Amino acid sequence: MRFPGKIVLVLVLAAFGAMAAGPPAAPVGRALPAASPGQAPKRIVVFYDEDKDNFPGLATIDRGLREAFRSEGGKPVEIHSESLGLSRSADSAYEQLLAAYYRAKYAGLPPDLVVAVLEPPLDFLRRHGDAIFPGVPVVFSGLDAAAVEAKRLPANFTGVLLKRDYAPTLEVALRLQPDTRNVFVVSGGADYDRYLQGFVRRDLARFEGRVAVDWLFNLAMDDLLQRLSHLPPHSIVLYVTVFADATGRRFVPHQALAAIAARANAPVYVFLDQFLGLGAVGGNVYSTDALGAQVAALGREILEGRPPASLPMRAPDACEREPANIQMRRAMKARQNSPPTAARPMTVGPKPISFAVASEPPL
Repeated sequence: MRFPGKIVLVLVLAAFGAMAAGPPAAPVGRALPAASPGQAPKRIVVFYDEDKDNFPGLATIDRGLREAFRSEGGKPVEIHSESLGLSRSADSAYEQLLAAYYRAKYAGLPPDLVVAVLEPPLDFLRRHGDAIFPGVPVVFSGLDAAAVEAKRLPANFTGVLLKRDYAPTLEVALRLQPDTRNVFVVSGGADYDRYLQGFVRRDLARFEGRVAVDWLFNLAMDDLLQRLSHLPPHSIVLYVTVFADATGRRFVPHQALAAIAARANAPVYVFLDQFLGLGAVGGNVYSTDALGAQVAALGREILEGRPPASLPMRAPDACEREPANIQMRRAMKARQNSPPTAARPMTVGPKPISFAVASEPPL
């Protein structure tokens, strides 16, 4: 549910006021357990822009980070997740209230490490981190080197870079389907969709002359599904993300993919491991689990006393890639050269997933 800007500010103020009143008292007759200094866990705060419960991708990242930090060994950790909601408000006063809110919230329980997932939280912490968490190390993830190079990061910031490379998936598809003549690249019209489109156009430019590339960007969802259900023979589909369509409707990218894969009469390839099992046949995907493991490993080094300035950002090539060849071949046989259709159940994954519109705006 989306709230007008004034209501959002009131809600933040109310939460800020409640926090200023102090923590709730312990129930009568029951004492709060005392923490043992020798067993005190290391406290980690992870910042997202959106509520992870509304976006499967963020939920997967959060789960992977938690598992990776706990599997790294060492001292126990206590992980808190926070959602900023910056993409829902352009009001600078909202950001200032957020900074004041988190400063009050963690004043008595400062974290030992802060993690920023994707660009909006990183920018927020660059602007306000020193006031909210003075001196606390920050590890970021999910940004490519070009985006990071354009920023001036403080000495207590380091992170794991993400190399976005869309060409390997098309190379795999052409190797598996050498008679491919047409490639249809699907993406939405939200800001983040448009951001990724620049990388896709850059990486696929090298295929000009080998195949015909059709950019299906920012179409109305109904028009997109109709178009994809009547593709010519020897076609494939490359799915990037769809957070919003041309009409302004918002979507969960995973559910948009499920609808697209169910209607397309050509195999659909993807670039993220999170999208496997939703009807796509596979791709040269990068692993969010591997990314989370590297963030946790870097974070553990910091928690053990290494200063962030002594830990350079991890190289992009360190992120493992996992081609899903078994899924590719199974679903490719079911979809290749199939006739146009109005609807088709998915051939990969557990059960067909219903298509739904996201209640929150995109990342």
